[in-house]
Amino acid sequence: MNRRVVRSALARRDIAQEAVYLGRDDPDQVDRFLKGIDESCERLTHGADAGSPFEYAPASMPDMRYVLVKHFPKHLVFYRVVGDMVRVHRLLHSARDLPSLLDPDE
Repeated sequence: MNRRVVRSALARRDIAQEAVYLGRDDPDQVDRFLKGIDESCERLTHGADAGSPFEYAPASMPDMRYVLVKHFPKHLVFYRVVGDMVRVHRLLHSARDLPSLLDPDE
């Protein structure tokens, strides 16, 4: 089943902030980063169950999964499958406090 990918406002903000951060040191890295995100999300349209379950998922989203951003393995795409849609909730660097950033009540 092909699913469509929808990025939340938080995910779009995460992507923009990380692109700005990466671009400070190497502007060429921004295009690779954005392409890596697009390719990672495209893979989810065909196999959303391929991602790993997130052990510390919020209670309100126990089915949250994640995949690594292609070519940027420290960046994680957090998503849920909702019907025929893959909803990307956040894109975060693995060194951050992931459970608190993913908890909608925080």
